Amino acid sequence: PIWEQHLMAVNAAGQFTGRWLFDSVIVTTQAIDGRDIMDTSLTGTNLTDLLSQEFADTSALDQAAAALAQRYGAPPKPIQVAVALPWLDPQDTSVTVSGQTFNFSIASSRLDAAAWYLGQVQSKAQAAHWSELSLYGAYNQREDASAGWGDPAYSQAMNGKAHALGLGTVWAPYYDAPNAFSGSGLGFDV
Repeated sequence: PIWEQHLMAVNAAGQFTGRWLFDSVIVTTQAIDGRDIMDTSLTGTNLTDLLSQEFADTSALDQAAAALAQRYGAPPKPIQVAVALPWLDPQDTSVTVSGQTFNFSIASSRLDAAAWYLGQVQSKAQAAHWSELSLYGAYNQREDASAGWGDPAYSQAMNGKAHALGLGTVWAPYYDAPNAFSGSGLGFDV
């Protein structure tokens, strides 16, 4: 029931009206296993735990949307979902997931890890068989693109990898963040 209240308008009595509120959502979290996913080092376990949490949340969201659709009619089109891609800290030199070890201090290895993550998002979404959701792509959790971390070049390359998989990308920088007004130049769709 908690997810339903985020999907459909209610009247003054708190009853659902049948009017869908959103056509797209970002599925994210602030932290996984006690670590901030926007600006903290993450382990391979953190990355796999994050994927598990995000897809548990999308499953709950889809179930809530399906329950509402059964009572009030389906949304006009499937609700598009962008799943958070955490910041991959360039200071991390040994992150192992699925038998692969990545060194994020090497730009190509950091990009390979992002491509692995995006591939996981795509395959988990396909395996989910959502009834009321569809995968839009990835939400870049990092809210700035600092040249000091190599983030502009990483963002451009990561967006290229996402687009090659048929995924869209979303970025919501904070006000006056480094490169905040360069989203399209960095390759983000939204």
